[in-house]
Amino acid sequence: MNSLEKQRLRASMSPENFEKQEERRRLLLSSRWYYKPLDERVINVPMNLRFYAQDMYEDIPLCNREKHEDSSVATSGSGLLVTRFCAKYYQSHKELKIEELADIAIELGYISYSRQANGMWNENNGISTEFFDKFVPRFYGLCSRRIRDINEVREAILKKDLVICQVKDFLNRISVTSKKSHYITIVGDDKQGFFVYDPIYSSIQHMGHNKVFKAFEDAWVLYNI
Repeated sequence: MNSLEKQRLRASMSPENFEKQEERRRLLLSSRWYYKPLDERVINVPMNLRFYAQDMYEDIPLCNREKHEDSSVATSGSGLLVTRFCAKYYQSHKELKIEELADIAIELGYISYSRQANGMWNENNGISTEFFDKFVPRFYGLCSRRIRDINEVREAILKKDLVICQVKDFLNRISVTSKKSHYITIVGDDKQGFFVYDPIYSSIQHMGHNKVFKAFEDAWVLYNI
């Protein structure tokens, strides 16, 4: 992006949104550079740790009925399962059920929508990124910061911090062409790839570094104060 394009982009959005766009751009640029994986395998949760897969929650609504759609946690709630995973990992006494997290996301407006040119709402885009910027750290008494360089992931793993990522759906079996995204958590690393909690599955997955990097959109480090 040249300086003129950057000026036009800055003029078209709020300072806060512009900075988020810049952080995303820096992250994507850094992922093109060499990532040095850990020499020794580090996994901060048991490999046999299991959760219900996201498709088990199709009966829990996650939508604003005024927008006339019927999305559920199964279709749009990966961010909620990642949030519950974080609460368990940090042994929070505020361990809410998925139903309760869904109600909070709806009530506080953390579901991402956008309007089409004809004024109609686009389909539910799931949990907004602000959920991890604001609600999760405040509610659970944690710190959250956006990652600007991909090598911060390695540092976080060594500190036993959680890395939350928003990734394109082509990361897994959802769709190889989808432009939608969902959330995952990186919990470990070795020379072959990252160890990932992806709500599409019910156990920890081992995914190649490049496969994860190509799907990156946003990323946060979540850690104790």
